[in-house]
Amino acid sequence: NRYPNYYVCLCGPASGAMQRVVDEVDPTKICVGSDMIGDSDDAMWYRWESFRKLKMSDATREIIENDTPKRLLGIKEE
Repeated sequence: NRYPNYYVCLCGPASGAMQRVVDEVDPTKICVGSDMIGDSDDAMWYRWESFRKLKMSDATREIIENDTPKRLLGIKEE
């Protein structure tokens, strides 16, 4: 909270590290992504599945998966 424009992207850490981030960081400051490039989506789906296995409330999951990306991308609800 000290840095209002700082976000944590869960694109690379191991599952234990990702769980710690989810447990300790404001969910409005967390996003999920991948910086993998190539001709296979396997790495992206592996990361997404790793994220989906983390323990968190439905409300926290909704913030991380939907609210934060929409806010960062400037997508307004109609």
